[in-house]
Amino acid sequence: MAADPPARPQEQRGYIRGGGGIGVDGRRLLRVVAVLAVCGMAALSIGLAVGAARDNSRRALQAHRGVPVPVTVTRCLGIGSGVGMSIEYWQCHGSYSLAGRSYEAVIGGNRSLLEHGQVVQAVAVPGRPDLLSVRRPPGPQGWTAYLAAIAVGAAAVLGAVALVWAWSSRRRRGA
Repeated sequence: MAADPPARPQEQRGYIRGGGGIGVDGRRLLRVVAVLAVCGMAALSIGLAVGAARDNSRRALQAHRGVPVPVTVTRCLGIGSGVGMSIEYWQCHGSYSLAGRSYEAVIGGNRSLLEHGQVVQAVAVPGRPDLLSVRRPPGPQGWTAYLAAIAVGAAAVLGAVALVWAWSSRRRRGA
C-alpha cells in the first residue's frame, strides 16, 4: 500500500512563482463594492444638484439682466462624437461690444453652422461675458431642474438602507 503524499503546509498552498496566493473574502469584497457604489451615487447626486443650481443661476441672470447685442461670428468648430463620426453640432464663437468693452465668447443657444463674419442678435449679461446666447432662455426651471439629482439621491439612500438592513439582519442571525 502506497503512503499518502505529505500534506503541504498552509502557507505553500496557492504558491505561484515566488508570490504567495492571497485569500479574498467574497463577502467582504461585496460589502466594499456595495459601499463604494452607494458613495458614488451620493457623490453623483451632489454633482447633479450643483450643476442644476448653476444652470438655474445662469438662466436667471440671462432672463433678468440680459441685454440685446449684435454679435459677429469669428469662427465655428465642428463637434463630433466617437471615432470616425461626422460632425454632431457646431460651436461658434463671436465678438461683441458691451458697455464700451469688447469680448469674444462662445455663442450659446445655437448648434448650427454660422458663416464667418455673419452678424446675429444675441443676449449678453453685463459683467459676465461667458453668458452669451442667441435667444433669451426662459427663467429658472425651479425644482424640476433637480429631478435627476433627487432620483439618484433617493437610489443612494435606498441602497444605504438596504445595506444597513442586510448587515443588521445578518448579525441578528449570528452569521
